[in-house]
Order: sequence, then C-alpha cells, then structure tokens
Amino acid sequence: MGLFQKNAVQKVLVFILVAALGILPLSACDKEQPAQDQTASEDSSTPAANSPEEDKEGKTISTPVGDLECPANWGDDVQIADNVSSDEGSIDFYGSVNNKQVKLFSLWFGSGTQGHVLGTAPDSSGAPVTISLDISEVEKEDGWTDDDASRMNDLQEGVNDLLDQIYRLNGFESSSNQ
Repeated sequence: MGLFQKNAVQKVLVFILVAALGILPLSACDKEQPAQDQTASEDSSTPAANSPEEDKEGKTISTPVGDLECPANWGDDVQIADNVSSDEGSIDFYGSVNNKQVKLFSLWFGSGTQGHVLGTAPDSSGAPVTISLDISEVEKEDGWTDDDASRMNDLQEGVNDLLDQIYRLNGFESSSNQ
C-alpha cells in the first residue's frame, strides 16, 4: 500500500475517533443538493439495485433519525444499499473498481449495531435510536491502479460529511456523553 493511501486512511480513522469523542468540532459542508425520498429494495445483495432515487444534483439518504445529504463529490460513484426496516439495520456505501463492488463503510441504526457506537438520536416518534459506524481500511487489490485506490480512499472520506450531519442532528447525544 502506498504512503498516500495509509495517510488518507489514518486521517479518516483519527478524524472519526476525535469527532466521536466530541473534542474536535466538525466543519459544515456546503451542499446544494435537493432533498428526496428513497426507497429500499428487499434484495440487499446488490447495492446498485438498492440505490435511492436521485436527480442529477445529488442524493438524500433517509435514515431512522432524519435525512442526510450525500457529499457532492460522490456523484454517481457511490452506491447506497438501504437495509433498514423499523429503525433497525444498516445503510451500506459502496464504490466500484473494475465493475466490482468495494464496501466503503456502513451506518448502523438500532439495537443490532456493529462497529463504533457514535451515539443516539431521536426517531420521528422521539424514541432514541443508536447509531454506529462500521468502517475499515480500503486496501488496494490486485488489478487496481494507484488511481483506483486513491479514488476509493477519497470516496471513503465522504463519511466525514455524513458524520458532521449526524452530530448536528437535533437531539443527538454522543456515546461519550451517555
């Protein structure tokens, strides 16, 4: 793995840890994307089949705790698989290299969460919903160019935009404050 890949992954992981502890305020991202509803498909095995409806300007992800705007730099490069039902489950984010899906990260909601617990936020009825992040380093695979690996790491860094929005949700309580 190249130095730039390790540095990018290390930056993402350090940022997540610092932000999760509430030590470093996250900067807001300028998003000019319209809000839209998304629907989930029953078949979660192919992320592209579960992508939310979108227009040319961007995507909105509907979660049990509110809507999140996708980072502007994602465009059509990130596919989203919504596996949430009744405030439980995951929303998985994928990139693609050589027509092969590459998992970037997952946001988990409810009691069956996996990964690092970020905290809780109220759902539409006011009930607290646990939110966690499952993320690991995207490693360069055989057949990938350095540009492919760099692009996957750049796409994975979009998690920071989503975390910023989660931390700003009305009623969000960090796991370090519970």
